[in-house]
Amino acid sequence: RDLETKAQQLLKEIDKQYQLAGVQRDPDKTRILVKFGLSVSKTIQEMVRETNADLIIMGTKGASGLNKLIFGSNTAD
Repeated sequence: RDLETKAQQLLKEIDKQYQLAGVQRDPDKTRILVKFGLSVSKTIQEMVRETNADLIIMGTKGASGLNKLIFGSNTAD
């Protein structure tokens, strides 16, 4: 249930960003998918193959400083 609640909150935020950009969101073409995996980049690649996605938007919040230098970031990967 918690994931569903967070997904709905994210969808509201997405709609807000569309409104700020002055564009209508097509709910048939915009989906929120939740999937668990050990490797973020491999899980994303798997989801792209499964859904035939042509655009993925990710933030860069996460590793910083020495951790980012040593381990990299999921977005960069």
